[in-house]
Amino acid sequence: MPLEEISGNKVAIPRTQSLPDGPKGPKKGALKGHTRNTTNKEPHAHHIDWIVKVALVTARFFYKETWKEIVKRLRPLGVKESTAALIYQKAWEVEKKDDFYTIIKHLNHGRKSGPHPIIERGSSDSIALRTAFLKDPFTRQATVARKQGYSISSSTACRIARTYRDLPQPHIQGLDRSINRRIAPKKPSLTKENKEHRIKVCHEILGIIARGGIIICSDETTIAAGEQYGKTFFSAPQGLLNSNEFAIPEKDEGLQVMAWYACCSDHTIERPTNIWCEKDPYEKHQQRALDEALKEFNKNRKEEAEYHRQQSTVYGTPEYTELMASHADTQFKNRQKRLRRERGSFPLKKPQQLWPWKDETREKKVDWWYYSQVILIPKLWPYYQAICDANRGREVWLIEDNAPPHVKANRLFAEEKERRGIRTIDWPSNSPDLHPIENTFFELKKEVSALDLSKSRSNVAFQRLATTICRLLTTRPYKDANGYTNFGYKIDARVSDEAFKNKAEVCIEHEGRNNFHG
Repeated sequence: MPLEEISGNKVAIPRTQSLPDGPKGPKKGALKGHTRNTTNKEPHAHHIDWIVKVALVTARFFYKETWKEIVKRLRPLGVKESTAALIYQKAWEVEKKDDFYTIIKHLNHGRKSGPHPIIERGSSDSIALRTAFLKDPFTRQATVARKQGYSISSSTACRIARTYRDLPQPHIQGLDRSINRRIAPKKPSLTKENKEHRIKVCHEILGIIARGGIIICSDETTIAAGEQYGKTFFSAPQGLLNSNEFAIPEKDEGLQVMAWYACCSDHTIERPTNIWCEKDPYEKHQQRALDEALKEFNKNRKEEAEYHRQQSTVYGTPEYTELMASHADTQFKNRQKRLRRERGSFPLKKPQQLWPWKDETREKKVDWWYYSQVILIPKLWPYYQAICDANRGREVWLIEDNAPPHVKANRLFAEEKERRGIRTIDWPSNSPDLHPIENTFFELKKEVSALDLSKSRSNVAFQRLATTICRLLTTRPYKDANGYTNFGYKIDARVSDEAFKNKAEVCIEHEGRNNFHG
């Protein structure tokens, strides 16, 4: 079907007409040595007729024609591929919906005659526009203005955001400052206690490496099929660039999985991995089994607490001795408070409850119970024991971040952890930059995004994505004579003792701050 009839109307697109030739030679007043070629000048997107834009979008949306095929028919009008793609993109990104009528609705009808509307400083239009910039910080400012009904260029929107100052408003912060567009920060702000803890941990890591110890890293991340990883820009007032206030939003990229693995400098032992996805065909059976195991866990803890309470009433038992010691400590502290009782003193200490218990519950599918029963006990701790057995005489330490599932699982299984002799580093909060496994996750996401993986949520797509991730994470390091390295070699380089040492030394040099690269 010819492009003239695609939109339902007869569009008069001449087949042989061409644009008139412009003046030959340099334009009057041009710099010497520079010429301006105005022959066959391409029209701007604003100068293309609206009905031609409708035909262009229709051919792209319904007939799935390439820009090259569409432009070949529009060549007599002088439309380029980049111009046609720009028209479609600007109409789509207003609401970012793959709907034909939504795209048509936001097509630019062409440049209107006369100057652009003037938006004065402090006016209601300025307040509305700059408020929209702050409410939608991750969208281009010109696109935000178009959503608000202002037909202004990108440079005008940027100038209004940067140079205008409006009166402070109670419902939004930052209108009285310059609104800048910059890369979204990924490193959180640190307190004085965080910095001191980071320095302490860095000294501890340097001591372990100096003694010839091994450090095991463990963490998880979310990976999406076909996701592109690049710089994320956002709009924020000057001086208010806290990443907690302007966090990077989560994107729905179709099929997503959560990948966990552990690694260390010793690559002779195969790295443990775990892939979780809601579309996993065995997910329902696994969650049902975990729920039953949690009921049994709560039942055993209740029986154990009742047994200790009963034994505490029997003279001479360890429970009775612990109860009397706790009671004597409470009485002593209260006696000291009575002696120095003053105005505004603290209230008396209440007796401490020993052997408490409550039924633990699950909050979501990947929570502390899933982490402990699927990852921690069956995979991570055996990997720790295997590293210890393969490196007799060397101390082995484990690193886990302060994610709530990690903290709760280690707290409830502290006795089992102590029985196995597992030593962990007290990791500082808000310190993903010190965790070398985060750099391996970045490399892993780049490897996955470079592959042609489907974004569909089918079981076949999930199995293919999970198999690919497991294959990459369990690859042994390799480097040939030509310098080619595989993904296993990249992991080994990221978590080596030298990488640990360099990162700890730089953190100490910067007094615990995270404003360094690496």
